[in-house]
Amino acid sequence: FEAILPNKQHGGGRTLNSSFTEAIFMHHPLIEHLPRVLLDVFVSIELTGQAVAFEQKFNYRRPMYEILDYFWKFDKHREQVKKLTAYAEEHIDDAEAPLVLRFINLLMNDANFLLDEALSQMARLKENQEAMDRGEWNSLPQQQRRDLENTFRHTGQIARFTNIMGVKTLIILDMLTRSIQSIFCQPAICERLALMLNYFLQHLVCIF
Repeated sequence: FEAILPNKQHGGGRTLNSSFTEAIFMHHPLIEHLPRVLLDVFVSIELTGQAVAFEQKFNYRRPMYEILDYFWKFDKHREQVKKLTAYAEEHIDDAEAPLVLRFINLLMNDANFLLDEALSQMARLKENQEAMDRGEWNSLPQQQRRDLENTFRHTGQIARFTNIMGVKTLIILDMLTRSIQSIFCQPAICERLALMLNYFLQHLVCIF
């Protein structure tokens, strides 16, 4: 699905016509199932039974953010998510958590991990940059200095990736909270969101 989104380049640098894409998202005979299936796949990545690295699952979920962001502009798809949310609120205390509740919990888990990892990597980058600026690496053996420089570049790559994915996750949370506020007012979810925001605001102050 990500491959047919508007402005996605294909072979020869071509992009699909937006009206063609919109027709698929609006009129395909099975498109009404897209919101539920997409959320189900998002959640199921946690339950594949395969040895999927914790970080690797974000590469699997990245295209889903693009699809969610695109189909959210269509009323029919937002309504499907609202119906799933209404069901989740009615069954919020069930032994098996409803799909939307599991989806929201995973979004918050992802946001927690990604933003925490991003802050940690940026703090490490800052520490190493200051050491380089003071000339502390100049007197080190060449191989040790090369290893530190490679680690510094790798840390920068991780910081960039976790920042990008963390922001994408927050964008989806923001998008959801603008349309389906009631489930985010449930005590358990509301408390988790408040704790998450307080935690990161405190750590941002400490780093910068």
